[in-house]
Amino acid sequence: MMLAAPWQTAAAQSDQPLVTREFTLGGLAFAVEIPEAYAKRVRVQSGRVVFDFGKNMRLQRLLIVSREPLQASGPLGPKRKLSSGAMLSYRLEDDSGGGSGGPIAEINGTLEVGDAALSVTCTDQSEWSRDPEWCLPILATVRLMKAP
Repeated sequence: MMLAAPWQTAAAQSDQPLVTREFTLGGLAFAVEIPEAYAKRVRVQSGRVVFDFGKNMRLQRLLIVSREPLQASGPLGPKRKLSSGAMLSYRLEDDSGGGSGGPIAEINGTLEVGDAALSVTCTDQSEWSRDPEWCLPILATVRLMKAP
């Protein structure tokens, strides 16, 4: 599994300070660590949270998280244990659409964090090199917040 920079190592992340973003879906509170530069590019819409990591105006790179069940369009791969202990299973599609920036590759899957399940979609758009698995280290930071 190849991960795109700056997500490859903790050292690669160190030049971009990380911040914690909290969000609520389906009555449950979650937190995730994202680079500070993208902290203001997060929006909640229609029961999902969209994190916009776009490389520029033409090249889409999104992480979308929801509590809604994943719509079946094929089987998911085997469960993988992330460094946080969360379990992730997903399928990869290399050309799910696109535009002037080239085709979009995406992963669609289910992230199990504690007793909660989240549907996740990660996209990456490029004419030449697409890596929708760029978001796996970010997904490894998602945690379920304890109720007060």
